[in-house]
Amino acid sequence: MRWQLSGLISLALMIPNIAVGVRCLHDVNKSGWWMLIVFISRCRKTTDFRRWI
Repeated sequence: MRWQLSGLISLALMIPNIAVGVRCLHDVNKSGWWMLIVFISRCRKTTDFRRWI
């Protein structure tokens, strides 16, 4: 139960942060898709994919 609440709080805080980031990117005439590129690259750095091969 506790991890479910933690996940919901994390999601509730992450979505507005993504929206603000995309809005800032639009202010400097960049696409909001750059947020996805940064997110994927950070996930790849924190996850060891070699253990699944």
